[in-house]
Amino acid sequence: MDSNNVSIGSNNVSMESNNVSMEGNNESMERSNVSMEGNNVSMERKNASMESNNVSMESNNVSIENNNVSMEGNNVSMERKNASIVWNRL
Repeated sequence: MDSNNVSIGSNNVSMESNNVSMEGNNESMERSNVSMEGNNVSMERKNASMESNNVSMESNNVSIENNNVSMEGNNVSMERKNASIVWNRL
């Protein structure tokens, strides 16, 4: 069990770097990690497989943030189109 705990610690270190980019969400994540520690003791093997899935989800969330940034630019162009439609109605 000690060897598994060491691997979990290495994953927590990688999470800290992600927490820096999301300071508001970091506080809620820290509490959930504390509650997961109790579950890790009873289900060490299952949690180990879930950790790898969580890592892949984090990379997907990063790509979604980039997409949201591009959508803001599109919304700005849509406002100009709506303005032209209002002038045509007048």
